[in-house]
Amino acid sequence: MRTDCARRAVRLRWPHLLAGVTLLLLAACGGGSSSTPAPPPALLSIAIAPAPATTGEGARQQLTITGTYSDQTTGPVTSGLAWMSDNDAVATVDASGLATGVSPGTASIMATHTAPDLTDTVTLTVTILQTITVTPDSGSFPQGGALQFTAMGQYSDTTTQTLAVADWSTDDPNVATVDAAGLAHSVTTGSANITATHARSGFSGSTTVTVTPPTGITYW
Repeated sequence: MRTDCARRAVRLRWPHLLAGVTLLLLAACGGGSSSTPAPPPALLSIAIAPAPATTGEGARQQLTITGTYSDQTTGPVTSGLAWMSDNDAVATVDASGLATGVSPGTASIMATHTAPDLTDTVTLTVTILQTITVTPDSGSFPQGGALQFTAMGQYSDTTTQTLAVADWSTDDPNVATVDAAGLAHSVTTGSANITATHARSGFSGSTTVTVTPPTGITYW
């Protein structure tokens, strides 16, 4: 009788013992409870690149921001930023950090980050435009087609940059027209001069475009 009672007592206690062992193992392994994720590293400082920066009048320079974080890492910062120039007569800057050279000189470009409040400033030098070249040189394309032209500026620091600020024109719109971005559209066969002009400096560059007969059509 005593043996049977002991056996029943062991059977009754066994599930409770097993549950207790399971809880101890989970606690030892870190299981059974959710852990709080670590907070993201804090942004400590920002830096504008390139520094110092240079662009030509009528040309553009993209400025970027690199952040330094509390975990000793660095990375690009693209949100929470405001840009400004202290001299719009020399250079302007848009909301994405794209700076445009207006006239020769220097301007301070500032980037401000909110939450946390951080700032950095870079000096942007705008160099003097000396000549303009239009490419491609002496291009040709068939009637009904289009051809993209680019104005390249040569500057006082010996660099060559794409001229982003230019007025485009054609001397014969009956042969080819050209839009504000330098894209020429053919009208009829013939030749026309395509010109890019930088209004502030007065410099210009030209090229001759030839419109050929439509592809697949033979004139007798």
